[in-house]
Amino acid sequence: LAHATKTPFFITVGFFRPHLPFDAPRRDWDLYNRSQLPLAEFDQLPDGAPPRSLNFYELPVYKDIPPYSIGNHLPEDLTRTLIHGYYASITYVDRLVGYIMDEVKSLGMYDDTIIMLASDHGYQLNDHGTWCKHSLYEKALRVPLMIKAPGFRPSRVQAMVENLDIYPTLLDLIEVQPPAHLQGESLVPLLR
Repeated sequence: LAHATKTPFFITVGFFRPHLPFDAPRRDWDLYNRSQLPLAEFDQLPDGAPPRSLNFYELPVYKDIPPYSIGNHLPEDLTRTLIHGYYASITYVDRLVGYIMDEVKSLGMYDDTIIMLASDHGYQLNDHGTWCKHSLYEKALRVPLMIKAPGFRPSRVQAMVENLDIYPTLLDLIEVQPPAHLQGESLVPLLR
């Protein structure tokens, strides 16, 4: 409709993957050799960190997940299965995002469309000996944020930003004055 009427549009799309349980089509699992996927390099509590800095409560609510804790890791075969599922889930979402991008291109709207890809959290994958998102360690906090906007060339920016900056950035890109109470900062200067 936006293409036919040449009017501005806004679409937000959310994917529940990669997220527990790691459900993805078989073809996405088949792309990876489980035995060759990397395991966490550091699977222990950091020196001096309190045990409460890790979370062991989300994963065991799923079927066939035994209790685990500091020094009591999941069996390696289950560890590899979970990592395999995470990779398959990411591949599945990547393909879904590709379908959306292909449709925007097929409509001739790609060059004039702002596209952002973001995530709300990372995933520990046994880094520091825990699995899920409930920690303040880098694996859980560091997330992708990709912005494609008309007039900006592709680049990789090495800067600390946060999801709170998404809304001010969108407003800046469409040249709308942000409300005074808005938190976050536009990332447009970093795109230049």
